[in-house]
Amino acid sequence: PAPRPPRHLARAVQEENYLGVLFFSILMGVALGYAPADGRRSALNILETFFDALLRIINWIIFLLPLGLSCIIAGEVGRGGLAFVPVLAKLIVVCVATTVAAMAIFAFTIWLVVKRPIREVLSSLRAPITVAFATASSMASIPAAMIALKRELGLAEENVKLLLPLGVMINPMGSALFFSLSAIFAVQLHSRAPTIYEADTLLMIVVGSVLAGVAAMGLPATGALNMLALILGPLGVPPEVGIIALLAVTPIVDPLFTIVNVLGNCAATTVL
Repeated sequence: PAPRPPRHLARAVQEENYLGVLFFSILMGVALGYAPADGRRSALNILETFFDALLRIINWIIFLLPLGLSCIIAGEVGRGGLAFVPVLAKLIVVCVATTVAAMAIFAFTIWLVVKRPIREVLSSLRAPITVAFATASSMASIPAAMIALKRELGLAEENVKLLLPLGVMINPMGSALFFSLSAIFAVQLHSRAPTIYEADTLLMIVVGSVLAGVAAMGLPATGALNMLALILGPLGVPPEVGIIALLAVTPIVDPLFTIVNVLGNCAATTVL
């Protein structure tokens, strides 16, 4: 059955319905703009104080993340075992290498703009990277990323508050990269599919991956795999060719693509 739209904001946040949260935020911003000046100032002060309190709570939670992360990894290994790793080792290695390269490029971009020592830049990004890896949620990583950009790297607060959440919602770099690699994997599995070295095939994969990444915002990783049909359909490849195999890989690589999402938008915010 088709998913029902969220009935309130808390549920939209819980389900990572980014478009719903974005639409509500725009309406709330416009509505506050029409409020009386004194009331508007009081409302913004309350929201600012509440937001700062949430950031402090997240900072406390970050200290417990190593223990939680160890438990998550142990649970995944206990349920699935390691038997599937040799079968999909090539895809896993490619995903890890690609995401690490993307992270390095984004970190280097931030370093070029802020002109701080590279060790200081990497230390500042440690908290958002840890949250992104532990939760596999770009939304959950926004507060830690905002702290890193504002307080540790010295970016303007008003720019960070506007650009970073907006970028995470509508600019899913990691998701587009994941769909690209997944589509190439599925095309190679299908013996009758066109070769990926053809220019039109690569163009369709790139464009389809961007569209699928935006369309999949707010869906869990396993549900987002259904968006592969947007890419594989025009190529004549049945989506089920790669989805079953990718279901085994997604729990392993999804945190890495979430880090790419967060760092990519941190870099974009820094440049802008």
